Amino acid sequence: VDGKDVYARQCSACHQATGTGVPKTFPPLANNSDLFIDRLFPVYVVLHGLEGAVTIKGEQYRGVMPPFDHLSDAEIAAVVTYVRTAWGNAKLRPAGFADVDATVVNKARQKSMKSKDVHAYRAAHR
Repeated sequence: VDGKDVYARQCSACHQATGTGVPKTFPPLANNSDLFIDRLFPVYVVLHGLEGAVTIKGEQYRGVMPPFDHLSDAEIAAVVTYVRTAWGNAKLRPAGFADVDATVVNKARQKSMKSKDVHAYRAAHR
């Protein structure tokens, strides 16, 4: 599965092809350290969505991301891996940080969460 293709089809309308997002609505993914809060956070965002205001680089965003749980485990793993390496994000990666694969996503899929729970997870792990 090509993560760049999944991103183009599923994510770029809101987060833009360049990962820069839309001011005050959809946060940038480019140079966004939230991608490395922990191994699973972006997987939970894709699976369960994200609801609640977030501040990224001093700017607050209030858009609601719906769940993309219709994507396969392999598609989610591929898009998370792509976003973590695109637009200079690789330089934000902590040493020894493990990638995700379809098996990791499948296990994360079993965790019952709503988008507000993902928001709380973010707050607890920042």
